[in-house]
Amino acid sequence: MIRAPGRTLQAQLVYLWVLVRRFKLTFFSLALLVLGGGTVMWRLYAHIGQPISWSRAVFAAYFLLFAQPTMDIPDYGPLEALFTLIPPLGIITVRDWSASPSSSSPRPATTRSGSPCSRRP
Repeated sequence: MIRAPGRTLQAQLVYLWVLVRRFKLTFFSLALLVLGGGTVMWRLYAHIGQPISWSRAVFAAYFLLFAQPTMDIPDYGPLEALFTLIPPLGIITVRDWSASPSSSSPRPATTRSGSPCSRRP
C-alpha cells in the first residue's frame, strides 16, 4: 500500500513533536550549552583581543560538550573556566538523557494497591 506523502510527513511531525515534548529540558540544556557557551566564548575572545567568529565559537562549544576541544585554551581565567565547565555539564546532560525512564527497563508488575505481584514460573 502506498501512503500519501502528506500523511507520512504528518506522522513524522507528530513523532518529532512527541520527542521534543519528552526531552524538552535536555534539548534546552544542550542548546544553552552550545549557543550560550559559544556566545560567551566569542565575547571573551573579543575581550582579550583575539577575536574569533561566532560560528567558530559555537563549533568549539559543541565539541567541548564531548570533551573534544578544537582550540587551544588561552591564559585567561574566565575562558579557562568555560573550557573546564562545558565538558562535564555536556556529559551530564547527555547521560541524563540516555538514562531517562523511557530507555530503562520496564517497572515490575504491581497490584492496584501498589504491592508487587508474585509471579509463578
